[in-house]
Amino acid sequence: MHAQQPASYWTSGAKILTNAWSHGSKFPAQASDRVGEPVELRLNGVSWSGMESSPCVLGGLEKHDARDYLKQIGETMGFNALRIPFAADALLSALQPPLCVDDKLLSGYNKRYTKLSYSEQLSLFIQEAADYGLLVMLDLHRMESKRTQQPSGSVSNVDVMSRAWTKLARELCDATKYWNLFAFDLRNEPFLAHWGKPRDFEATGYAANERWDTVAARLGNEIQKACPRVLVMVEGVAGFVSMPDDASSMLPAVIGEQIIPGIGTWWGENLRGVLKNPVHLDAASDKVVYSPHTYGPSVYNQKQFGASDFPDNLNSIWDQQFGFIAKQGIAPIVIGEWGGKYHDDPDSIYGSKDRIWHGQLLQYIAENRIAGSFYWAYNPTSSDTGGLIWDWYNMEPDQQKVGLLSRLASTKITVQEDSEETDNEEDCSLEQKRRRKSRKPGHA
Repeated sequence: MHAQQPASYWTSGAKILTNAWSHGSKFPAQASDRVGEPVELRLNGVSWSGMESSPCVLGGLEKHDARDYLKQIGETMGFNALRIPFAADALLSALQPPLCVDDKLLSGYNKRYTKLSYSEQLSLFIQEAADYGLLVMLDLHRMESKRTQQPSGSVSNVDVMSRAWTKLARELCDATKYWNLFAFDLRNEPFLAHWGKPRDFEATGYAANERWDTVAARLGNEIQKACPRVLVMVEGVAGFVSMPDDASSMLPAVIGEQIIPGIGTWWGENLRGVLKNPVHLDAASDKVVYSPHTYGPSVYNQKQFGASDFPDNLNSIWDQQFGFIAKQGIAPIVIGEWGGKYHDDPDSIYGSKDRIWHGQLLQYIAENRIAGSFYWAYNPTSSDTGGLIWDWYNMEPDQQKVGLLSRLASTKITVQEDSEETDNEEDCSLEQKRRRKSRKPGHA
């Protein structure tokens, strides 16, 4: 295997490894240093949304300092990673901060974020997350923060995606400042795309510019050229795609594979195309991680949830959709989104099924070489899943969900305070704040 850069993350079979910290090590290290022996990384993460949609601000920042939430997520709840969705148009806007950012939501508790460009906000947030032992994965969740023109789920605008990822890879690659930025999630739920090459695009109805495995390879290669230390996360496709002029038609989203009968496939869940057409990167063979999404009956009552053998039928479905990748050691699997209401609802047609589904997936993650997952979502305002806290103001945890997720394997990232601190004042400079909280990771 080729030599890794400082603060690198890479794969070995179904495992994710890193040299960003090691037993007894101190970091940040100088760029010329190699940091310790590799450590296996097990991710127990959560998504925190808000920057991907107008007003383009992380949820809850009008109620509390971002650091209050980070402390709760990393220190109180015990998660070790965050998935942060963003919008391409906000990142690439000629006007910075972009129009979608509402500074009024930041002016009360997070003044240090006001007047910053969109990418500067991401930069500061990543550094503050490190102070609480949290790794960060960025997720290109939307092309447009208001979603007015470009259809959700399309990958036809690869040039825009390329510009967005190249910009972030160049700006956020510094191994000392951003050691905890570990992965780029290339595109959220590309459900209009397909995987593999059909015999004849025109005759079959597939769109040549919606072939996700080749788009993912192009984006991954461009990211690796600009920032070779990070991982590239590739989500799955849907179960089927529709022809543009016939929404009722159903073409298998994976070329050469039939739609699995009797089940529903979540957007982003279908990674069956990896078996015949894995995503290959030119410069590195150990940087691709596959990241399916899967949900329970409180989000949508898929056919499999009504089967007579539920929940025993779920494992074979997950095996077919994505689990085989980890089981065969092709690459790591990190479930990029999963979740639901979880709580029993006697008035719901789902009854206790969502709780049962949660338990089944938790066991599947533990027993099938899954490298980690990101629960959706921290935000209490997520309408179809609920959050890990009941409301922004009180920050009261949903103890049942948090307790459940605490059972997942998780690499502990300890942080050490520097001995010198300055006063915690809102009007001090950003650099003073960075010196005040210049913490260093270790491994426990």
